[in-house]
Amino acid sequence: MIYIEIDFSLFCDQFARMGRADSFSYEAKQIIFDYLEESGNDIELDVIALCCEYEEKSILEIIKDYDLQHLLDYDSDDGQTLEEYIEDNQEETREIVQDYLFDNTTLLGSVTGGFVYACF
Repeated sequence: MIYIEIDFSLFCDQFARMGRADSFSYEAKQIIFDYLEESGNDIELDVIALCCEYEEKSILEIIKDYDLQHLLDYDSDDGQTLEEYIEDNQEETREIVQDYLFDNTTLLGSVTGGFVYACF
């Protein structure tokens, strides 16, 4: 096999080439690239596998997908939507979701409004 070393620009180009340019934000691609590069291992770049292995989701999506409302001091009977609660309690909510991901999967990093993590 022939291996080549790629930089971040080529890494992003491969997502576009495979029709997956919008699978992750630019910020998330940088986090994934850095994570893979820091592993110190030679890696065969498989964009489809990366799209299956990692996720980028907003805090709201993570809370809904993993049913984390019970971890929050949120009560829907108060007349406040979950979105409003998250907006009013951004720092606390971000920390709770971050801790949950850290405890349950590999957390690669945070992006604006959410996180990048290994699927579980």
